[in-house]
Amino acid sequence: MSNLVIKRRGRPAGTNKQATPAAVSTFDPAAMRIVTGAELTFDESIFRPMRTDTIIDDILSTNRGLMPATNMIICGGPGSGKTTIVLDMMSKWTRQGYKILFVSGEMDEIGYYKYCRRMPNISNVPTLFLKNYSTSVKEALEHAFQEGYEIIAIDSVAEVVDMYKDAYRTTESAAELWFLDLQTRQIGRAHV
Repeated sequence: MSNLVIKRRGRPAGTNKQATPAAVSTFDPAAMRIVTGAELTFDESIFRPMRTDTIIDDILSTNRGLMPATNMIICGGPGSGKTTIVLDMMSKWTRQGYKILFVSGEMDEIGYYKYCRRMPNISNVPTLFLKNYSTSVKEALEHAFQEGYEIIAIDSVAEVVDMYKDAYRTTESAAELWFLDLQTRQIGRAHV
């Protein structure tokens, strides 16, 4: 996603201070930005969906596929097929040449091997087993997010939050904030 760039037309740079939400502690009317659609331009690549060429494309977006710079959560009960669907999509994107990473907070290598025996088409999916980094979850995921992957699938967010909470002896709220910030920073990097 390193080719995704936001370009802004209109006012010259520096004429309108822009504060990031994290840096703002109180509302500053002078820092408020009002923007018209005519002032914005975006690299066209962010409007091209990444397709699996299966029925799942119709579910992912009205553009038929996963749109770049998108965070998506797939929910369902245990055994409902969430991981299977995600790994199948990842396998198709890998064959198309996308740089993808599957991060497993639940499985280990033997569990994944069993999955691959049952579904050989997913054996091409690059996978990070987060259990191998249970004492350095933050560092491992932040490093992975900086490697320029176009698609990162995490199974499961709840497991990652729990691992972070345990490794850094913090609250669930703090772990969730870190995880949300990690995703926000990734989307921001995709647009720089």
